[in-house]
Amino acid sequence: MRKFSKLVIATCSALILSATIGCSAIKENIKEQVTYKIRSVDAQITTREGAFGIPAPAMDIEIAVEILNDSPINITLNQIDYTVYLQDNQVTTGSSNETIEIPADGGTNVIRFTSHLSTSDLINSGLSVARNRGLPPVRVEGIGIIETRFGTHEVPFTLNYNEQDESA
Repeated sequence: MRKFSKLVIATCSALILSATIGCSAIKENIKEQVTYKIRSVDAQITTREGAFGIPAPAMDIEIAVEILNDSPINITLNQIDYTVYLQDNQVTTGSSNETIEIPADGGTNVIRFTSHLSTSDLINSGLSVARNRGLPPVRVEGIGIIETRFGTHEVPFTLNYNEQDESA
């Protein structure tokens, strides 16, 4: 009977250790198994009331970011903090507290955020505002706050859109 008890205790200990190591491995791999990519960037030139009530040019940029979850567990994106650069000039920072669920094993979901650039933002960035002209290169850097059943994880990203080929 004593041998059986020792065997049960040893087996349970091995199972607990195995589960702990497995959970730890999943937790460590979340940063590699959750990826981001820009799905679209849409810019709209508008006018807003500026100083002394005079209309001034402005730009709204909506960025759609797709989140891909290759991990074996479902995740929840609770927050995304980001900085947007145009032509390597920082133009805005922001945070989205929209909560989205991303299923396990290749599940995806999309989050959208809009940056509003005033005339002074455009001037300070050196960006030329012209209708019917393509966007300059856009870079988005940030951190997604991901919740799993194993805790909270910060998953950083750097995304590029409309990069120009240096070799051309």
